[in-house]
Amino acid sequence: MSEHILSSKEGSIGLISINRSGSMNSLLPEVMVEFIDALNQLEKDKEIRAIIIGGEGKHFSVGGDFEALYNVAKMKPAEIKETVYTYFAGGVEAIYNCSTPTIAAVRGYAYGAGCELTLACDFRIASETALFCETWVNIGLSPALGGMVTVARLVGQAKAAEILLLGDPIKGKDAAEMGLAYRVVADGQLEIEAHKLAQRLADKPPLAVQVIKEGMRRGAESSISKERNYAVYAQATLLSSDDYLEGINAVRQKRKPVFKGS
Repeated sequence: MSEHILSSKEGSIGLISINRSGSMNSLLPEVMVEFIDALNQLEKDKEIRAIIIGGEGKHFSVGGDFEALYNVAKMKPAEIKETVYTYFAGGVEAIYNCSTPTIAAVRGYAYGAGCELTLACDFRIASETALFCETWVNIGLSPALGGMVTVARLVGQAKAAEILLLGDPIKGKDAAEMGLAYRVVADGQLEIEAHKLAQRLADKPPLAVQVIKEGMRRGAESSISKERNYAVYAQATLLSSDDYLEGINAVRQKRKPVFKGS
């Protein structure tokens, strides 16, 4: 049973929430172990078509637990690498590689490692109280979980320089305007709007969604010319699926499609 992570499902939507509100959902290695396990379990559930990731209480996550960050300075480089990459980077990688669409529902602080978790998601819905911050530079560090690349891809090099080198918090409204967040909503509407988006994704044909996600990942790490063959092969596979026929028939019959992932 998880101590620090809440995990459940509502129909075709999976829910994960960091459950350390007393410490503003600060992150520890053991928290990340539970997080990765919860995400993997939801991804394996074929009934789940979208996953919402959030935090209990007033904040998404303030980032790494302060005492843990202080103790890291006492470790040897090999120990630090193991702690960072096995647990914290492992959590970010699990989101990034998840075949199921992911949505970060963000209120309050999304700082440091907490911010990086949101950036690995496919969508970020921010409440009006949300504050995104790549705060690493403020404590003499660099983003260790992919932010140095991800932020630039989302908002461009010039804006990324501001975010990463100045380390200032970004309000939800500003995050949405610059493309860091999908949209900003009233604080009391955050879960409602996240569920609406999750349901829209859940209603899409799952095979096509998985192929698109894989294609986007590959494209971010490769070149257009190298990925054309993958795109053609993926499309040919989807054209032989039942979901494709359902989509075509639904358009012809002017009804809502019912996709089954086959």
